[in-house]
Amino acid sequence: MRLLLGGVFVWASTYKILHPAAFAGVIANYQLLPDAWVNGFAVTLPWLELLLGSFLIFGIWLPGAVVLSNLLLVVFSGALLFNVARGLDIHCGCFTSDAMGNPKTTWYLVRNAALITVAACLLFKVVIRKRA
Repeated sequence: MRLLLGGVFVWASTYKILHPAAFAGVIANYQLLPDAWVNGFAVTLPWLELLLGSFLIFGIWLPGAVVLSNLLLVVFSGALLFNVARGLDIHCGCFTSDAMGNPKTTWYLVRNAALITVAACLLFKVVIRKRA
């Protein structure tokens, strides 16, 4: 589970690290952050994803990496759901910053639900059960 989740985070970070300006456009489309914060998030968030993914893959600081990856997935999904509720049909920007074509918002939500399920199972295994 940690290899799968870590791989997803590393994969998701790659395009964003290589194309921060395009990713900033995706973040701006969500209309959730002040304009002054968009570029900072566009530069910082992919590196956080890469770091968390690497920690998950290599088993470094595993409890913290699992908790933070769960938090990120919930925040990402919440932002997407919030925009759906507002009637905005936008590209998620998860693995590319390409905004061409019809956004597959339902698919994004299903995929995120599957990832959250894996992350929650990992959270239970690494953090919760270990404490019991």
